[in-house]
Amino acid sequence: MRTIQFFSKLLFFFIFIAIFNSCKDDIVDPPIINSKPTVKILSPSPDEIILESTLIVISAKDDNEVTSVELFIDGKTDSSKIFFEEPYQYLWNTENYSDSSKHSIFAVAYDNDGDSTKSEIINVMNYTFSPSNLNTELISDTLITLTWHDNSKVETGYEVELSEGNNFNHILTAPANSNSANIIRPFYSNNPYIFRVRAVADSVKSKFTNTDTVYFGFEAPADLNILSFTDELLQLKWEDKTDFENGFEIEISEDGSEFKPYRTASNNIVSFAITDTFNINVNYQFRVRAVSEYNFSEYSNVVSKLLALPPPGGLTATSISDNEIKLDWTDNSDFEKGFIVERKLNDDNFSLIDSLPPNTISWNDTALALSNDYTYRINTFSKYNYVINNDSLKLSYDTDTSPIKIVSDYTNYFRGAKFSPDGKIIASYSRYLILWEFSSMRKIKVTDPHNEYLNAVAFSPDGNYLATAAQNGEIKVWTFPDLFLVNTFTESKPIIEDICFSPDGKYLASCTMNLPIHLWNIENGTIEKTYGVYNNFPTSVIFSPDGNYIFSGNGQSSARVYNAETTELIWHLTGHFDSVTGIDYDEKSNLIATSSLDGCVILWNMNTGSSVKILAESSGYLTGVDISPDGKTVIAGSYDRNLYQWEISSGSLYRRMDSHTNNVQGCSFSNSGKYILTVCSDPKLRVFNAAGKWMKN
Repeated sequence: MRTIQFFSKLLFFFIFIAIFNSCKDDIVDPPIINSKPTVKILSPSPDEIILESTLIVISAKDDNEVTSVELFIDGKTDSSKIFFEEPYQYLWNTENYSDSSKHSIFAVAYDNDGDSTKSEIINVMNYTFSPSNLNTELISDTLITLTWHDNSKVETGYEVELSEGNNFNHILTAPANSNSANIIRPFYSNNPYIFRVRAVADSVKSKFTNTDTVYFGFEAPADLNILSFTDELLQLKWEDKTDFENGFEIEISEDGSEFKPYRTASNNIVSFAITDTFNINVNYQFRVRAVSEYNFSEYSNVVSKLLALPPPGGLTATSISDNEIKLDWTDNSDFEKGFIVERKLNDDNFSLIDSLPPNTISWNDTALALSNDYTYRINTFSKYNYVINNDSLKLSYDTDTSPIKIVSDYTNYFRGAKFSPDGKIIASYSRYLILWEFSSMRKIKVTDPHNEYLNAVAFSPDGNYLATAAQNGEIKVWTFPDLFLVNTFTESKPIIEDICFSPDGKYLASCTMNLPIHLWNIENGTIEKTYGVYNNFPTSVIFSPDGNYIFSGNGQSSARVYNAETTELIWHLTGHFDSVTGIDYDEKSNLIATSSLDGCVILWNMNTGSSVKILAESSGYLTGVDISPDGKTVIAGSYDRNLYQWEISSGSLYRRMDSHTNNVQGCSFSNSGKYILTVCSDPKLRVFNAAGKWMKN
């Protein structure tokens, strides 16, 4: 088997030699040997730093034409990295790669012979380069601050560009490792300012950051208000809507005139006081705007106010007494310095009578004469203005003579009546004692305490007791208002004319025809003291308020004053021409008043015992006298059916109450001094206001 194989191979060799020799004469040139393509990465260089993007440039050559070039990055390729013609370039974006990441690059070139060549592997390192998160902050109209995130480790600086609504222009270069920049220049309101930033590394520039826009709106102050406004001070308030004004300009207009500059205020001010002279009855308008070095805002809202100094309104008068009124008014002004009270007497001219401080709303005139008419007006003044009030109030004294209450009892002839000390009850007497409720004038009790006609009643000063005296000489003391009997005294002779409690309520004085005045001890019913002598014919008796004196009138046309303690006669007052029917004493004026059947009231000086005034108006007998609690007037009832009231200071007749239809048997004031009670033979009890009123004329 091996022999056969050997001879076969030998035969094949000889055949090959024969064929070779037969073809030797036909070969001219040796056959061509095909070459492989050459490929090289020109850029980037080995170990080059890539800043987010780079252009990869490849060189590929072949004698028989390069048909394609493939680029491999980190061992991977895709259709975008296959090139079929020059230039063999690829823009490699590395911004999404990790910072400081390493990468490899190589290329493979192919020719028409199907040959291929792989380039040298280029190793590079990628760094993040572009800044991000650009923010802008408007600090003032000369300063905008930019901040960004520095993403690079290799930048040599940053370029800041600005657009004002058109092209971007380079305005600032910031140094490496910066993350902020201050843009210092004028900025104008209502302009958009658009910024962007990029990093640079020598000649390499990163992409720009996001753009950020500052729209510089210089807002106007808002909610302008007038806090207060006087003729010397203006207080304005507004809301500051901007953070970087240099101040505010305040403008003023008067009665619709053009606005003009008025005052300036510092920055951050929201309340501003202006001291000036302002005229009343002028309509002032104000507006404010913010200003800075290069800008001014729109104006605020306009506020206006008519500066007025209105005089007081609603002037009214309240009658306090015969010679006093109280004026009340409404203060209509916010800034008066005070008020001037002017008064006109009858038809004379107005004259100043008082100057009042601001915010006053009432004033009392205490020096009035009943015979005059008075006209008042209240004027207003401030620091720079004076306003005369066109409204005035004229007052005249109305001497109302009509009774306010009347009560009748046709079964019981009234001899007299008295108010209780608290003024709530009236005790009338004749055959019966009747207690009346003053408010309603209804009977609350009727009693016959003596089975005899009564001549007098008296209340204790504290109102706890009532004493009654009868014609038969009997005196009884009762609790009041229950009328439980406390004690009974009996004079040796009738008829008892008058009785009176001492101020301390422990004693009772009585006067009886043909007897001296007796002072009874209420507790034990004994006579403690006797005043005067027999046959003095005392008709009336009273104590002084301090209890030091006893006064009595008598039927011998005179009156007497005794020392209550010693019973010594102090004064014997003579001057009447007929019996003295009543006596009273006013401690404040130190005057004694007596009434007489001669129709006169005489006022006596307690210190000298001499007569001071004689009041003579009545054409009939006077039945009693009483001085008002305030000591200003005196009253007397008369048989001519009138009640007379005189003004003590002037001695003039104050008024005459002529509504009685028969003799006035008695008269007295209430302890409050507000009312006068009269007893008439008609038979009626009448109650009058004790004083007239100052009324609007």
